[in-house]
Amino acid sequence: MSVVVVVLDGLGGQPLPFGPDLAHALAELGVTDATLAAGPDGTVLVLSGWAFDGRRHQQAVVDLVGRESTLAVLHGVADVTLRPDTATLPKPTPTRRSS
Repeated sequence: MSVVVVVLDGLGGQPLPFGPDLAHALAELGVTDATLAAGPDGTVLVLSGWAFDGRRHQQAVVDLVGRESTLAVLHGVADVTLRPDTATLPKPTPTRRSS
């Protein structure tokens, strides 16, 4: 599974027009999950999908977004679903103070 992180440099404070046309075009590339995240440091669009080939579709993604952007193509290493009732995490060890 490819994960593509698009760092959107040219938004100038304007939101990315993420509507049905863009969603359909990304789905045609094999994208099944898209996350748009924004904050004071910038905006990113994270795309992934089991049938999505991020390397092959890099230029298509840039063309679809239609803005200045930086692309990072990553490959999934782990896909884990966490739930409090089934997660097995180590219990925190209390720290001991030395006298």
